[in-house]
Amino acid sequence: MKGEIRRRVLEQRKMMSPKEVNEKSKKIQEKLFRTSYYQTSRTIMTYVDFQNEVETRSIIKRALNEGKNIVVPLCGPNFSLLPVKIDSFDDLEKGTRGILEPTKKHDIVDVKKLDIVLVPGITFDRSGHRLGYGLAYYDRFLTQLSPSTIIIALAYSFQLVQTLPFEDHDQKMNLIITENEMIHC
Repeated sequence: MKGEIRRRVLEQRKMMSPKEVNEKSKKIQEKLFRTSYYQTSRTIMTYVDFQNEVETRSIIKRALNEGKNIVVPLCGPNFSLLPVKIDSFDDLEKGTRGILEPTKKHDIVDVKKLDIVLVPGITFDRSGHRLGYGLAYYDRFLTQLSPSTIIIALAYSFQLVQTLPFEDHDQKMNLIITENEMIHC
């Protein structure tokens, strides 16, 4: 069942035009910027968008311009994510699966100091369950966070489903932001 959901949603995302990605991403970003979570945050961990995911480069640029600390995941051993602080896009290079990752010259950030983690995914349900790419990088990582860290999924409305199958190790989102709504989970 998970495989069929992944295939269907990824195909729909792949069919999006650059204009559609840009327009929907801008709406999602504006909703994020208006949240008190974003406004009061000092340290934000975010993915770097890949293959028509909700665009995050504008979020990174704005947060850096506002003096916030930006942390980007680096794929480590045993399907782990290492939170690495970046100072600019020059600190990124193509890494695992062609996704932009931090160069290894920067320091790893204490996961307990992350105020927000922006999480990618393929699909989400309204209870906050997430279906990722199947390697559980984020599920393992999210268990390490401080209870005060806010976990936010950025998604297009078509990535929302009524319910998802989930397992005990699956980690839930606190908030899902789409171009049409914000869902507090």
